[in-house]
Amino acid sequence: MDKKVQKNKLNYYKRVLIIQQIYTENNAQGRSNVWIHANIIYPRFLIGISTFYTYLTINAKAEIKKIEND
Repeated sequence: MDKKVQKNKLNYYKRVLIIQQIYTENNAQGRSNVWIHANIIYPRFLIGISTFYTYLTINAKAEIKKIEND
């Protein structure tokens, strides 16, 4: 795989992982998904609610490990 493509994918999955960590921390405090998106995720990352939900379904840790092992 091209180094530039690999770097872009790695940065994408790192961003997804950060969003998942923010979600996990706030969900544990009892905050709703909509609240987390509107008050934390959207102002920082400027992504829509459907993209937010898509990011939550991605296994980012496994993808990062796969890219780093290549």
